[in-house]
Amino acid sequence: MQLSIKPMIRYSLAPLFVASFLNSCDSKVEEADAGPEASSSMAIGPNGGFVYRLVGADDKGIGSAEIKLHDDKGDLEVWLNQGSLAESIRGGMPWDMALDTQLTVEFPGLEKEVTLTVRDSDTNADEAGKSMIREGKTNYFIFPGDSGADASWLQGHEFEEAAVLDFEADGVAASTKAIKLVPHGHGQGGHDHPHPH
Repeated sequence: MQLSIKPMIRYSLAPLFVASFLNSCDSKVEEADAGPEASSSMAIGPNGGFVYRLVGADDKGIGSAEIKLHDDKGDLEVWLNQGSLAESIRGGMPWDMALDTQLTVEFPGLEKEVTLTVRDSDTNADEAGKSMIREGKTNYFIFPGDSGADASWLQGHEFEEAAVLDFEADGVAASTKAIKLVPHGHGQGGHDHPHPH
């Protein structure tokens, strides 16, 4: 009798332990999302970038930005999302902007900044070739794209720099505040993770 009962208990409790673990992780992310250090989040988003909290002029959370820096070419990709960090990590809801929207990433310590725009106004495809335009708007922006701007200084798996992403669109100003920007790793020693390039 005992031999038949123990496996049933083990398998019936396993989902509860998993659910408890996931809820614990979510609560930690939600605590960070509400706290002053939230923009230092190193949580990985669905596209393989790091997810950071966006705040408005009143310093209250109004969304999130998934930022992906490629160490091989120094190119940047950004996806804007509505909702909390926890929601964005799960995929979130795109925060679509007009196609002429520009995002700025400033690097105060280097006295440099870059401007992210759409890849094009036809499909604004991501690196997998998927169109990112929905009803004439998008949440996907890149640097350098076809701008011809120099991105070589962003290359390398050891790149690590304080940065601030900000933009203004549809009458709303948003910023990540100060974040630590590190690359999505391609080379030895990079910040590798299981998401594709």
